[in-house]
Amino acid sequence: MSVSEPLDLPFVRATGSALAEAPGRILVVEADPLLREILAAGLELHNRRYRATAVAEVPAAYAALAAGEHDLVLLGLESPHREDLLRFLDVLREVFPSVPVLLVGEESGGAEASAYDVRVRRPPDMDELLAHVDRLVRRSRQSVVRGISLASLLQVVELERKTFTLRVGQGERHGRIGLRDGELIHAQVGAVTGKEALFTILGWSSPVLSLEEGCEDPETLAGGVQQQLLEFYVREDHQRR
Repeated sequence: MSVSEPLDLPFVRATGSALAEAPGRILVVEADPLLREILAAGLELHNRRYRATAVAEVPAAYAALAAGEHDLVLLGLESPHREDLLRFLDVLREVFPSVPVLLVGEESGGAEASAYDVRVRRPPDMDELLAHVDRLVRRSRQSVVRGISLASLLQVVELERKTFTLRVGQGERHGRIGLRDGELIHAQVGAVTGKEALFTILGWSSPVLSLEEGCEDPETLAGGVQQQLLEFYVREDHQRR
């Protein structure tokens, strides 16, 4: 699964310079201690703004993801715990779809074949690997929306009549909103869809937002963004009374 190229929206352009100044956070999951050290050190030597967190096993990888956002995951599958790593990869793709994955080593053609963005041979050519890292981190940083509320984002998209899928996350909760030509057509949280899902997502505070160009979702919503937002705010006001 690949991360979409960034949409040309004003708030994305406005945050570009701020993102360029922030450090690029990279999670390295590699069982071999020597290769793990080479990868982590090579990343930070290559770019002084890169911050590498290097772990050997899946529990530590989950802990690192829970501790903060990452712009890229480097994953080595050659490990005695390969099945655990494959499950970790599945979770990563489901929970953090906007975070690109660079696979180090050979994939077997199984489930992992469609779950990463780039694969390099093992041991890697560092020039090749670092070129991929630069591209993937840049794309990841541009695809995640920061510094704008969900309601404001939806109103901007309505004005620009864009078509995209918006993934929304807060902690362990995750949802998606589909818009076509600026119109809300779908919202989903788990098995819940439609207006109930949309209002659930709108009620989350400080969510992480990521954009994917295009929308193939079914139509579970009807009505414009302004209408849905007004109904949500009225309902919230009634519930507070």
